Amino acid sequence: GWQQIGGTWYLFSKHGSMATGWQQIGGNWYYLGGSGAMATGWQQIGDTWYYFNGSGAMATGWQQIGGNWYYLGDSGAMATDWQQIGGNWYYLGDSGAMATGWKLIHWHWYYFQSNGAMAQNQWVDNYYLDRNGAMMINRTVTINGRSYTFDGNGRWSTPATDGSCPDWAPVKGNVNRQGEKIFHQPGDQSYKVTKPEQCFTTPDDAKSAGFRAAKR
Repeated sequence: GWQQIGGTWYLFSKHGSMATGWQQIGGNWYYLGGSGAMATGWQQIGDTWYYFNGSGAMATGWQQIGGNWYYLGDSGAMATDWQQIGGNWYYLGDSGAMATGWKLIHWHWYYFQSNGAMAQNQWVDNYYLDRNGAMMINRTVTINGRSYTFDGNGRWSTPATDGSCPDWAPVKGNVNRQGEKIFHQPGDQSYKVTKPEQCFTTPDDAKSAGFRAAKR
């Protein structure tokens, strides 16, 4: 049975021999090092990381440890990198810590919700995440019947239709006689007479696309 010696737990057989290595007891797995000491906390065994709770039982599934969430498979092995769990994609990086918020991964931006699930086919902070979860860049696509042109920073515009901009993208962008890219926003003196080529939601979107504000 279990014996605590000097603050450390050991397991002995009924014949008195000390156990080492992996041991399954009462439906839980425990790891006893070469010295027989029961493992707790994070332990690297071979090339794999495991987590053992305060009682020494190996953890599985989602675990919040030290302020971060980790996923430990049925074998107890800590998951890393991309993982599809329960129909959602998660990014656990090299450390195993679950990502949340915006993350740049292999030259693509992704957004992970507060529960770690990757966002896809949706708008986040006025950026669009495609079906693979990557932020849309350098493409013109139709989303819910509207045409959007995304630049290299994920900012978007929509082509002007019949010389006007829609209510949802009121900032007008065009090229003047000097070849300069200018944007006009509601309230500018030249706004009503300007025929746009591109339309933007905000002045910041226009600036991101290389347009400067019109002189008032």
